[in-house]
Amino acid sequence: MSIKKNTKEKGQVLVEVMVALSVTLISITGFLGLLRTSFALNTVSAQNYTAVYLATEGIEIMKQFVDNKFFDRTEPFNDGLVSGACYRVDYATTNPTQVICASSQPVNMKYGSSGAFNRIIRVNFEEGDDVIVVRSEVTWRDKGSNFEVVLEDRFYNWWKNF
Repeated sequence: MSIKKNTKEKGQVLVEVMVALSVTLISITGFLGLLRTSFALNTVSAQNYTAVYLATEGIEIMKQFVDNKFFDRTEPFNDGLVSGACYRVDYATTNPTQVICASSQPVNMKYGSSGAFNRIIRVNFEEGDDVIVVRSEVTWRDKGSNFEVVLEDRFYNWWKNF
C-alpha cells in the first residue's frame, strides 16, 4: 500500500510561518512605537515638573523679599519693587535684580540636553500699592518647540493696620 501525498498542501507550512512572522513583527513594531512615545512624554513631563518648580521658587523668593520688610517697619512693604518692572531672582542673592522685561535671562539650570530654562518675575501693584501681583514665567525650548509655565500670586499689605 502506498501513501499518496496531497500536492495541494505543498508550501502551506511556509505560508503559515510567513504569516506568523508578519503578525509578530507588526506587534513588536507597535510596541516599540508605544515605548518611544512613552519616553518622549516622560521627558516632557519631567521638564514641566522642573519648570513648575522654578516658577514656584521665583514666587517664594519674592515672598521672602516682601516678608523681610515686615521686620523693618521703617520701609513700605513694597519698597525696592517697581510696578510694571521685571526681575531676576536667585536664592544666592537677597534682593531681586531688575532686568529688561523683553530679555529673560537663564536661571543657570540645565535639564539634560534640553537647554536652559529662563525665568522672569513680573511685578505690578494693585489697590493703591496695597497688593503686589507677582507673575513668575518660566520658558524653555526643546526639540524645536517653545514651552512656558506661568504662575501668579498676590501679596497683600496685611500689616498696614498694625
